[in-house]
Amino acid sequence: MKTTNALIISFLVFLSLGSMAWVQNINDSLWVTNGQVNAIVTSGNTIYIGGAFTYVGPATGCGALLDTSTAQFDRALPRVDGRIFAVTPDGIGGWYIGGDFSSVGGVTRNNLAHIQADKTLDMNWNPNAHGTASKLAVSGSIVYAGGGFTRMGGHPRNCIAAIDISTGHATGWNPDAEGMVSALAVSGSTVYVGGSFPHISNSLHSNFAGMSSEFPFLTFHVNPGWNIVSVPVVPDDFRTTQLFPPALSYAFAYKGSYISKDTLAVGAGYWVKYAIYETINMSGSMVSSATVNVRSGWNLIGSISTPVPVDGITSIPGGMITSDLFGYSGNHYVIVDTVVPGRGYWIKVNNNCQLILSTGGVLAKAVNRIQRLLGDTPPPPPGGDAEAETNTQLPTKFALSQNYPNPFNPSTIINYQLPAESRVSLKVYNIFGQEVATLLEGKQDAGYKSVEWSAANLPSGVYFYRLRAGTLTETKKLLLLR
Repeated sequence: MKTTNALIISFLVFLSLGSMAWVQNINDSLWVTNGQVNAIVTSGNTIYIGGAFTYVGPATGCGALLDTSTAQFDRALPRVDGRIFAVTPDGIGGWYIGGDFSSVGGVTRNNLAHIQADKTLDMNWNPNAHGTASKLAVSGSIVYAGGGFTRMGGHPRNCIAAIDISTGHATGWNPDAEGMVSALAVSGSTVYVGGSFPHISNSLHSNFAGMSSEFPFLTFHVNPGWNIVSVPVVPDDFRTTQLFPPALSYAFAYKGSYISKDTLAVGAGYWVKYAIYETINMSGSMVSSATVNVRSGWNLIGSISTPVPVDGITSIPGGMITSDLFGYSGNHYVIVDTVVPGRGYWIKVNNNCQLILSTGGVLAKAVNRIQRLLGDTPPPPPGGDAEAETNTQLPTKFALSQNYPNPFNPSTIINYQLPAESRVSLKVYNIFGQEVATLLEGKQDAGYKSVEWSAANLPSGVYFYRLRAGTLTETKKLLLLR
């Protein structure tokens, strides 16, 4: 009896050793405790342990499968190394799991994984979330994920994403929450999102929003006056009136001269004119590559669903001689280093050829990439001089927009608006509050303004940009990802 009492007071537990062979590798079948172990004694096939614990059980990792009738642990489940924050059934006997983990069953899986009905890891489903995935919801053929991640696979996705259940790839649906998503629910064709975000989908909704799940969409902006735009997705309807409904003008393509178009195409660029600053939400399937037919001279080309470095544009035949790529910002042309979704660009080529826009272009052989050696200035917008185009309607308030693209590498555009002539200060700071760039310091006339910032010499990380103008002092976050 004294021996029994001593065992109870010391929290001793009998564990069967069986015929285990002790080696330097950890024995995953040995049970673990929920507190400190201070004493170990072995006797035959029994080991006695004592310490400050109240429970001994199987080493499950951060996930466990329990039989509801027997409460027994099923060892067939692959071990998850890290923490699981969300589990949702796949509807056919398996589960999707999200959290903060790096492997499942010894196979690399970053924060999202699919456990199949036979309790094995789905080797073909690997979204590769760059950051914590803490909420999951399944609807139809889509897994919705929320959390604190910044990318899903190779695609920028801030804190919320839609993932195809068959491929594990992010769809084009991209609400772009500007902060942590901590709640998700799907009802019919609406996705409800909760969390700690000041904006989502470029709207004024903060912390809670409901949005359509029916089609993926990309968001970009147009300025008052002329803009060069493109169709970065495959929409249900390619008509100009459906894609750019508030435009003041037709969409104009360029084939040696301007031609109005009522039906647009992926890969081409177009001029459209707007009265005021507008946000364009474009729904459709993702476009991962586009082959654009161009002819000798100037051409308007478009974009795909993801940014493409100009250095990654290839040609057929390879190594074609071209000009720089010119975008249009406000009322003048600018040389760009990245093809941004939704934007259009001028490029001059020395011979008829095909240009290839693809996310994998940077990996192509140098002999296949375009050589930007031609010098010249692009044609003016339809019916006017490029330098003479000015905004015809002034903004009514001071405002600072979210930079685009975000995340970015290495350049991004910051838009803001001034209702009156003002002294303007626009600066960029690192997370320690240290100034890393002064983008503008001085007086500016009223209007819609745009500044491009290149962070080519700075490391990856979170930065903040602050605008002081008139009565406005506003700070926004941007993310540089190499």
